[in-house]
Amino acid sequence: MIRRPPRSTQSRSSAASDVYKRQVQHCRDRGARAGGEILVEDWRSADQLGHPEHLCAHGCATRYHGGSSLPSVLHRPHLHLLQPLRKPERSHAKVKLFVSGRRFGELCKEETPLIRKTCASTLGVFAEHMEKELIVSDLIPSLKLLITDEQDSIRMICVGATVSIAKILPKDESKKVMLPITLQIFEDKSWKVRLAIAKNFPELAGAFGKDIVDGNLVTKFSLLLKDDEADVRTAAIIALKSCLKNISADKIQTVLIPQLGDLMKDSSFNVRAGLAVSLCSICTAIKKEVAIAKLLPLLVDLLKDEHHEVKMGVLAGIQPVANFIGPEFITSSMLMSFSNLMKDQKWRVRNAVLDLLGNLAKEFGKDFYAKNIEQIFLQFLTDAVAAVRDTGIAKVELLANTFKADWVLKVYLPRAIEAFNKDKQGYLYRVTALKSMAVLVFVRR
Repeated sequence: MIRRPPRSTQSRSSAASDVYKRQVQHCRDRGARAGGEILVEDWRSADQLGHPEHLCAHGCATRYHGGSSLPSVLHRPHLHLLQPLRKPERSHAKVKLFVSGRRFGELCKEETPLIRKTCASTLGVFAEHMEKELIVSDLIPSLKLLITDEQDSIRMICVGATVSIAKILPKDESKKVMLPITLQIFEDKSWKVRLAIAKNFPELAGAFGKDIVDGNLVTKFSLLLKDDEADVRTAAIIALKSCLKNISADKIQTVLIPQLGDLMKDSSFNVRAGLAVSLCSICTAIKKEVAIAKLLPLLVDLLKDEHHEVKMGVLAGIQPVANFIGPEFITSSMLMSFSNLMKDQKWRVRNAVLDLLGNLAKEFGKDFYAKNIEQIFLQFLTDAVAAVRDTGIAKVELLANTFKADWVLKVYLPRAIEAFNKDKQGYLYRVTALKSMAVLVFVRR
């Protein structure tokens, strides 16, 4: 293990720094015995590019300040190009020369994992400053080599490089060159690599386009939804929401929806919470009849989940579903779920339900309100948490301005007076009834 001098000891002449110098000298001797050499033109190019940090063949770091004297540590030329490019516009020609000259490919075969890892991290950067023909002829072979590396950390980095290169190449070229690499990543034996491809799938789907995703990738992606690792399943179901625009409604219905039933029973609440968020988006991406028949029952079941984050995920995204489906959205089972949620122990759940009910009443009209949700909505008047009562008052004002004075006088005001006059009510509840009536003063006829 290479020991470093402590941060508090910056002087080159200190005792701790002397230990570091002896280690650097040891690495230099090992590099010399291994046959390493140093080229003057490489250090000149390094000075011009302005990269002060370099790596030796054994992973040691040194700082080069330019000048006439050559540094004493580096024994592998061209490693300075593997550092993050500070000024890519100045180094474009040297990157092209470095990659096309097969020196980059040689570094991708190095025995030291750190060097191969650095190569993988620079693939996407190099691709941004190379012609598309050179990417295919010189950079893709290195990617194919690194994507089969024995180190899963290197293969994980290659996922990001795959996405970057797929964005750069035309879709026809990506299908020919990048699609086989992508399919290989989906079948990787390491769950960390599969986790990386699950997180990056929305960008990857956007790079390939709907035709390639429907034809080749959506089936592979559906396998991630039933992966053995919970983290992979969570990342996949969360990513599904962002990539629906690149998947056809037919594939969503035939390939993805059948997988959702198993996720409903998943032992990880993170998976179920991710499903709650994505399921609402899926409802608006398919036909209305299919959403009512297959997905609404799933939403009702999620509203009965034991974990509050799952219920909050449904309530946060269900408003667009209601707008998309219409009044048919409110079924007897859905109303029963809302009624039970207004008695939930978590006040944030009750607050979210109240906010949703107010928005639904505004959307579907006062007849819908009186028939379906009035009794559930008025429970805010006796809620134990002030934040829930304040939300209810705000929704009363919203509905009063929407339904006008006739609704206020005939529907809400009698209910508020009745709540005020009830026996055995605390004074805070009576204050809530008064506040809800106070906001009705300026309602227009």
